[in-house]
Amino acid sequence: MSNFLVVMGNDHFLRRRYIHKAIPKKTTVVRLDGSSPRLGDDLDGVFGQALFSDQTVTVLVQNPKEVLPAFEGVPDNVNLLIEFDGEPRSNSKVGKWVSGLPKEKVVTLSIPEKSWDLIPRAEKFFVKELHPLKIDSTLASAAVAKVGTDLGVLSFEALKLKNLLQADSETTVTVSHLKATLTSLLETSGAVV
Repeated sequence: MSNFLVVMGNDHFLRRRYIHKAIPKKTTVVRLDGSSPRLGDDLDGVFGQALFSDQTVTVLVQNPKEVLPAFEGVPDNVNLLIEFDGEPRSNSKVGKWVSGLPKEKVVTLSIPEKSWDLIPRAEKFFVKELHPLKIDSTLASAAVAKVGTDLGVLSFEALKLKNLLQADSETTVTVSHLKATLTSLLETSGAVV
């Protein structure tokens, strides 16, 4: 992460997973509310304590409403993660600050705006989640048609498939594997199909 990262976008599942993976192992995590009027003081307090500690601290600031000078002066043993649910307005101070950051410091994870992009995105995601297992593209399409385009649901379905194939010592997903593991969203809601 190299000390400082902004993660934003409206895809809650991918954003949360990215943040989870970005937080180094064996670190203390401090979560701060970005809308708090005491945010600057809270950051100064965490940074001050970190100066006298050998331990790595990851500070997660969620939806800051203003740009703080403390965002620039991060101690070496502190990782600063700034998370936006969505994207800040481009004409706001925070939006202008984010747009001025180097591209490698900003990660945007958003749901496609065009509905016709959802299914191909979900199919590609499902295939990646199953890696190193192999799945035919028509089976990936069938899985997405059955459970929908929610990446969190697809991730869970891929995990179930991986566990089943591992138990069977198989490496290629078949129709019978899909039938054994996939649940349609209608079935989970209690509706009769």
